[in-house]
Amino acid sequence: MNIEESKGRLKEFCYSRDIKTLSQEIKDLRCDIRQRQGKDREELQLQLEDKTKQYEEKKNIEIANAYYQIVHGKHKVSLREVEAKCKKAYAVGDMPSMLICKFIALEIRNQYQLRLDNRDDIVEELRVLLDNSMPKILIRVDIRHFYETIPQQKLISMIESDDYLSTTSRRYLRKFFFEYNKITDNQELKGIPRGLSFSPGLAEVYLREFDRRVKNICGLYFYKRYVDDIVLLVSPQKNDADNCLKVIREIAIGLGLSIHEGDEKIVKVQLPTINNAPVSFNYLGYQFKYVSGHTNLLLTEEKVSRYCKTIDCIFHAYANVANHRTLDENGKKHKDGLIQFMHRIDALTGNGYLDSRRNFVKTGLFYSNRLLTDYSQLDMLDCYLKDALNDVNKFSPPRKLFNYGEGNNYEDNILRIKNKINSKLNFKTGFFDRRMYRWNDYVIVLKQLQNLYYKSL
Repeated sequence: MNIEESKGRLKEFCYSRDIKTLSQEIKDLRCDIRQRQGKDREELQLQLEDKTKQYEEKKNIEIANAYYQIVHGKHKVSLREVEAKCKKAYAVGDMPSMLICKFIALEIRNQYQLRLDNRDDIVEELRVLLDNSMPKILIRVDIRHFYETIPQQKLISMIESDDYLSTTSRRYLRKFFFEYNKITDNQELKGIPRGLSFSPGLAEVYLREFDRRVKNICGLYFYKRYVDDIVLLVSPQKNDADNCLKVIREIAIGLGLSIHEGDEKIVKVQLPTINNAPVSFNYLGYQFKYVSGHTNLLLTEEKVSRYCKTIDCIFHAYANVANHRTLDENGKKHKDGLIQFMHRIDALTGNGYLDSRRNFVKTGLFYSNRLLTDYSQLDMLDCYLKDALNDVNKFSPPRKLFNYGEGNNYEDNILRIKNKINSKLNFKTGFFDRRMYRWNDYVIVLKQLQNLYYKSL
């Protein structure tokens, strides 16, 4: 998408308050026309034609003005601070600014030919290289406060010297940095705004030099960096772990960056270890567990904890609505919160489709963790879910929920619900059978689960 193509996308968004008022008046007139007869209807029809003409004229003027401002670099970009997953992020304040972000992101990706490696490919390649008894040095580090510490002047100098981006894009980048520095009172002129569509591309441009220098480490035969997560393998015959880590620190400092310190953030070890002691570390959402030349992939402890916490949130939310009416995705009333409860369990333990303008992306328990080789944690999660179902303080649907007939009592109904969850809506069937969520509100339920989890923190 270039600036010319962006012109058409302004039609629905770049309107002033007057335009939106006219639009609402036109809708109201159309509703009135359907309810009137005779001369009243004819008069309203004339008013509608007049309002429609005004609307089209003002709309075309607004679009032309916005287009002119963007193309000539005169649009004042707008930023606002938002919160995403308990972190500070930034979003644009109007549609023209969003279009400018999209254009800059596309130009960066095309001109610099940025292609991120697939996460699953990186994880699988690393597992294969670790899955043997050959001596090797493993180093896993990550960059501290990645987005917030990139020096803006160095980044702009790189872009200027490369001369890949258009003058308009460079001008708007400076405007976005100016707004970001003003919002954050950033007097050190460090960092790029997390959350904007061009920010990942800018970070990749800046770290090209970091990658080039690290790849020159003596004895290095495997190096991958996914955003700020870094892992490398080095031959112990040509280098040692302490020296490699020292070089990486020096490279980062030379670029105005820093490496996370602490035993929980840095892995620096020679494999196999003395006495074949097991080595465990996290990378790209998986826990790597190396024992006697063999490597398994597990869920990280953080993921397991999050699943357990979300289960608790689901049961707690159900306890609050069990005796009240709730609404489904179509606005229809449930008898109580039991249907909502079952949908949330189904979505958490299964898989579903994320809507996209181009296709439907599969996500969920299996599709987010498809490379697992150790499944013991799935059994643990199923036990945790089963214990929660059997705890009357967490799960006790009201007796008035069920209709009782001959041979049908409250305990039988509760038992059927528990059996359905334990046999069909559990974590193991969700993973091994790749069970898909059958209803059309999957994305809505995922957002509900996310909100429940972050509110509980």
